[in-house]
Amino acid sequence: MLTPVCRACGCRLLSARERRVEALVDFLGELLGGGATTRRGALKLLVEVYARHCLEPLVGVSTRGAFERELALAHALAERGLGLGEELEELAEVFWVERKCEKALDALLAGADPAEALESSGAVLSESWVRALLGYARALHHLGYVSDEELASILKAVERTGVGAHALRFTRKLVAAHKLAQQIASGQLTSRGRKERSERVLALLYGGGSEDKPPDALVWQVAVNVYGVSERAVLRLLKVKKNQLEKIAVSSASWWYRGVASLSEIEKALSQLDKPWLRAYRDAVKQLSGLTPAASPIALALLEQAALESLDPEGFLEKLSRVLGSEGSLVERLLAWDASGWSASLLPLPGYAFEVRLLRGHEMVIVGRVHAWEVLEAGVRGLCEKLRARMEVAVSEARLEGRASPKWLRLVSMLLALRILSTACELSPTLGRHPIVLAVERAEVGGVKLSAELMVERWKKYLVLRVSGREVARLRVGDPGKTEAKAARVIKNLPRDVSPEVRVKLRELAERLIARRGGAGNQPQQPA
Repeated sequence: MLTPVCRACGCRLLSARERRVEALVDFLGELLGGGATTRRGALKLLVEVYARHCLEPLVGVSTRGAFERELALAHALAERGLGLGEELEELAEVFWVERKCEKALDALLAGADPAEALESSGAVLSESWVRALLGYARALHHLGYVSDEELASILKAVERTGVGAHALRFTRKLVAAHKLAQQIASGQLTSRGRKERSERVLALLYGGGSEDKPPDALVWQVAVNVYGVSERAVLRLLKVKKNQLEKIAVSSASWWYRGVASLSEIEKALSQLDKPWLRAYRDAVKQLSGLTPAASPIALALLEQAALESLDPEGFLEKLSRVLGSEGSLVERLLAWDASGWSASLLPLPGYAFEVRLLRGHEMVIVGRVHAWEVLEAGVRGLCEKLRARMEVAVSEARLEGRASPKWLRLVSMLLALRILSTACELSPTLGRHPIVLAVERAEVGGVKLSAELMVERWKKYLVLRVSGREVARLRVGDPGKTEAKAARVIKNLPRDVSPEVRVKLRELAERLIARRGGAGNQPQQPA
């Protein structure tokens, strides 16, 4: 049986756990095949493998510290899961930290105190070694080689030493975030209240208190980036601020490898660059690396756009320095990168909607309008695809054919989708409470006013039919064919005093609205 493949990056559509194990097996295979002989080289190789698989480390973002701890996961899998103990002897220089942590944890679980356990392994009781020890314990716990009870006993033993309080608290928060993310993914958590109760239970399970509950932003990045939960599902339960979401996205390399340029696309493009442009690309990556782990795909998108505008490598780097030196978040600064003077902008509209535009001086091309509900349903990736299709049309209207790089369009679409979603995140509690009309079809027959409305209320979408202002039907919107059939049955069973002409027109309005499914047309508005 063939395994489905992701259209964006070519990754096989496996479960979150299967994809991670597959990536780690690839990493270990390359490592044992001579891919790296030092710890630094192994970290670089692991970053490349995760980029190829479009994965984030277990913490949910691609920081150097996160990949340091991911080496613990690779070692634990090799030692406990794959039985590569003898082979790992060849990589002692790579995994020297993990080897000591493994020995110390064995001693700790056998009854030794942390100081004795670390000293017996050749380490010492210090902040750095406690951090490494807890990282290895998390790896074993994630893979199922350490139970909840054993992890709790490890944490309590470390707590008694008084060393590594920050690492201890972070471990409790991260492990609880993984548990909550798994519960969200499985559908066990259906309300904020239940989520908060689960947080308290988990804090107690691992020996912590209310201060050890994971923040919503951490749960969000683990749920979305590690377990692949949809943004819509997590936003119903978690409160994430605009700047928090943008920070997560900027620190998540996989978003940009999927949405802008995959590792294979980057390698192919670099093989075709001449030396001056290759040096310029490397310089651009250096400038961006301090701001985001997604420096490679972003740098390539900007470089290809600069080349289309006939900039030379020096001109490209000057423009990049100017853009990155401006004020605002990285997302705002990158959106300022124009194509032949045209730059993308976003205008919030009344009624929880957004208008995307291309601007150049006093000229303007409207890319399209999207509603906050549509954004939360589609998520960043889904919205990015929609915006890219609309951007291609707008590029034609702006007479930019051949002067807008496909990767630049992907980058701008990603940036816009991110800005829209991060703004919609702050609206999500309101969207959940109040009814919002996404689209309306109206008509009048013989003095009788008719309307069909596509409405969202309490995170559910409805088709509402009205005759003379009175609601005659409210149907949950799912499969278009089934919704249309339900609407036809309701209209057929209306009271006898409703004329055939009214029934025909009302059914026509319903069918037209179902076909639109809340697309372009009437501006979304909040009913009075």
